[in-house]
Amino acid sequence: MTGVNREEFCARVERCLRRATAAERESIGAEIAAHLEDHASALEEAGYDPAEAEVRAVEAMGEPEKIGKALNEQLSGFWLALSRGSTVAIVLGWLLLCNTLPGIYFFGGNLSARWNPEGSPNAIRSHEEYEVQPVDLRVRVKSDVLRVYQVGLDRFEHQAEVAVCVYDQSPFGRVDTGIIHSLRFQAPDGSWERYGGGSGGNDGAWYGQISGIPVEPGQKFVTMGYDRYGEKFTLEIPLKWEAEE
Repeated sequence: MTGVNREEFCARVERCLRRATAAERESIGAEIAAHLEDHASALEEAGYDPAEAEVRAVEAMGEPEKIGKALNEQLSGFWLALSRGSTVAIVLGWLLLCNTLPGIYFFGGNLSARWNPEGSPNAIRSHEEYEVQPVDLRVRVKSDVLRVYQVGLDRFEHQAEVAVCVYDQSPFGRVDTGIIHSLRFQAPDGSWERYGGGSGGNDGAWYGQISGIPVEPGQKFVTMGYDRYGEKFTLEIPLKWEAEE
């Protein structure tokens, strides 16, 4: 996905929508572009320059052909017959909100985890003693993506708190909820420990929060590790000790 901008991404999605009319393809592309713009703006607010923010927003969406094919499968002849007289913005709104069809329900949760995990009703709120810092770190775990989207720091107790979510690379896929339970963090003495926290969500996206991770004053990173079913990685999550002026 390196080098693909917002316009090209949307065009590649649109080319997969064989069951939609030309106007509907254009409307779907415009709706996706709006979501990408919102995500890029949020990343800019988190400190990324505009060019990098757009790259990260596009990469977070995954493969455009997979998204286009998944949307095309949902656009049945019956649904298109009903939707010809309405805008496709309503179609996408229905896709995001309807919870009667499992695949579509997963789609809404999946997009929330990609674009706005902090705003998801399944996200676990930070404890008030932690100063929260937005981050955007992602790593693929088989067919899923593990995203670290927030880190908190308790300067007085010297503890960190990490908020994560997991979503499938396919917008309609089910997530492996066991990924979050398998996360370990490196303690100051070098040992790998599992710390307390909570988790929850649905098959579209799973959220977790790990609290009480001990850190030393001035420590630059908290290191997260994963080792399960032959998949192994470590990830350094930055900490910011200096208060913003």
